Amino acid sequence: MFKGIQDVMQKGADKSFRVSDPSLLSILSAEQLLADDKRQEILNKFPEQLSLSKENFASLCVPLINRFTEFVQQLPSTRHSYYAYEGGMLDHALNRTSIALRLCRSYFHPSGREEAPLTQPQTLWAYALFSAGLLTGLGRVLSDLNVDLFDKEAKLVKHWSPFEGSMLSHGTQYRYDFENIYPDTFRRSATKLLARQLMPKAGFQWLASDTNVLSIWLAILDEDERSAGTLGPILWRADAFALQFYFDEFRQRLEAIHKRDDSSYVTKQTAFSEDALSDEQLDSEAGVDFIKWLKDQIEKDRFEVGKDIPIVEDGLLVPDEVVDAFIKDNAKHKSGKAVLTSLAASGLLRIGAANALSQRFLSLNDNTFIQGAILKNRYLALPASVSANALRTSATLQTKFVKVAGAISLPKVEYFSTNGKLTINAPAIGPKVSPYNPFTSR
Repeated sequence: MFKGIQDVMQKGADKSFRVSDPSLLSILSAEQLLADDKRQEILNKFPEQLSLSKENFASLCVPLINRFTEFVQQLPSTRHSYYAYEGGMLDHALNRTSIALRLCRSYFHPSGREEAPLTQPQTLWAYALFSAGLLTGLGRVLSDLNVDLFDKEAKLVKHWSPFEGSMLSHGTQYRYDFENIYPDTFRRSATKLLARQLMPKAGFQWLASDTNVLSIWLAILDEDERSAGTLGPILWRADAFALQFYFDEFRQRLEAIHKRDDSSYVTKQTAFSEDALSDEQLDSEAGVDFIKWLKDQIEKDRFEVGKDIPIVEDGLLVPDEVVDAFIKDNAKHKSGKAVLTSLAASGLLRIGAANALSQRFLSLNDNTFIQGAILKNRYLALPASVSANALRTSATLQTKFVKVAGAISLPKVEYFSTNGKLTINAPAIGPKVSPYNPFTSR
């Protein structure tokens, strides 16, 4: 489906994406941006994951992939935390979507035959997950970034308005900078507007043919856990895997920096650049270490999820006592505040200000107050042995489960039947998916 892209780039293989002015980036076509081997590997798996014919994939998916790619160009996903390199927004979306499509097959085939083709109604749900996976968080280009467009002589043309469409038709080069002055509600609203703008007509009409599917799709784009059904937790779990792979890779590179063995690894080809390695990132090692440690301690039953570490509506509540235990186990990290500040810098805490990282929350078990901070992405810190069952419930059912005194039993799990209907009283499904690591051989 994407055959020929490699040939397009081969002609300019020796040319850098950077232009003569080092502060400017060239505005590229989708073919150029997607020519990367790792991106090609992900793209080539989409038709099979979606159970779509070549013709249907070409009409429903390729236009969306190309529009999205040309829209985000080489913008980073964040300033100083995850996927904070040129092209990070594109890689983040592709990695998240590929993992989500692999995860969702156990909902379509609870008997364990994940490789079986999807029925047409199931394919509609998968397409909703695919398109939402690409487009989730797209509002960042409006809420978090400023982009100026330039002509080939590096003369300023205009400030880019995302609602005018791709940069391709407005200039030849661009420069971006970050500004975080808009609330999350603005980003989520912008995401829905831009998603509708980028969706191919045939694809959106297919989503709109089933009101239930469209409702779930819009709720995911709005990051509304209460209304996102089962697809929402699937996508957020996939996002947790994508972030975890990024942090693991990042931590390895931090260790290499500290050892000073080889500075040559800091290259664009490895998805990191010297510009991206800021002081904030170097300090983020404490947060990365904490997440890895927390997963391990939950796996070893040192802490019980739902009791010692409650799952609350906004994420995972990490009490101060747990952070203190981490400091005792890891002498190189000096204070709990450093851990929380590191997590806040990575965009993983609900509370952003360093002087307000701790709040008091009502315990879900005995009505006592406990002190802690909220990890916004609960799945990032939960090992698969814990989150696999919780993932197979809707956000609403999950909230009800957590609030049950003692948190003794899980609610019934959900799956999508051959006619595309969501079945709640389904047999329990064990974890079967080992998500693809998007950073392998990058």
